[in-house]
Amino acid sequence: MSDGKYQRLCKTAESLANERQRQTERMNELAAIVERLSDEYPGAAPALRKAVLAYGSRLQLCDDD
Repeated sequence: MSDGKYQRLCKTAESLANERQRQTERMNELAAIVERLSDEYPGAAPALRKAVLAYGSRLQLCDDD
């Protein structure tokens, strides 16, 4: 960051907390959509399993913070 190539998106702790909350909500929404698709289309469940596992692990990471 010292050579000016990158800029912070969240300049304050409050804006960082707000962005983290927004991203967590978005991950929850996406996980719900994937789960619903899996329920509505059981034949697609194996293909969606990777997405479910990925979102699940990311949600756990968000909850740990």
